[in-house]
Amino acid sequence: KMTRKQGFMAFELFRKIIDEAAELKIRKVQMSNFGEPLLDPYLPKKIKYAKDRGLEVYLVTNGSLLEKTMAKDLISSGLDRIRISVYGATKPTYEFMHRGLQFGVVEENIRTLRGLKQEILSAKPYLELQFLLCKETSQELKEFKKRWKGVADKVTIAGLHNFGDSRSYIPTARYKRINTCYFPFSVIEVLWNGDVMPCAYDFNG
Repeated sequence: KMTRKQGFMAFELFRKIIDEAAELKIRKVQMSNFGEPLLDPYLPKKIKYAKDRGLEVYLVTNGSLLEKTMAKDLISSGLDRIRISVYGATKPTYEFMHRGLQFGVVEENIRTLRGLKQEILSAKPYLELQFLLCKETSQELKEFKKRWKGVADKVTIAGLHNFGDSRSYIPTARYKRINTCYFPFSVIEVLWNGDVMPCAYDFNG
């Protein structure tokens, strides 16, 4: 359960971080981790600033707020890549996996983004749809791939994991070797208030 204070990163703090990242020759920034990035009213402005400083920008969203105006703003901002989590190929499964969201709304948003890109002949943002493979969704994998063929630039299949020790989806007792997380050696995780975390899955920081 998340117990830490939540919020949106102030633009001045964001600008300071991006300026430092650019000076350090960091090549890529992900504008999301915990929570829904499209809730941030300054997201397009932040993306554009990062792009102006020469960084590749990527974000992950559930797509529920990706209506036409937001889609246009993200395209205009120069966003390089967007990954939308869609855990199901049918309304009942999707709405079971994404409590409170509407399958029809998200599907329309995805197709709207695709259509806007085609209208202006834009290759960006690269559109990736991610499917979570688990017992609740496995029977819909084939249908998922078929539904989004020709719409998404890429479909990825994710599995459950225990990263951050916050879940126990996978029993580890029977394994002789447990993989070491590479995030502390490759990623700097900065929370909305500027706190830096060594673990990208430590949601309480």
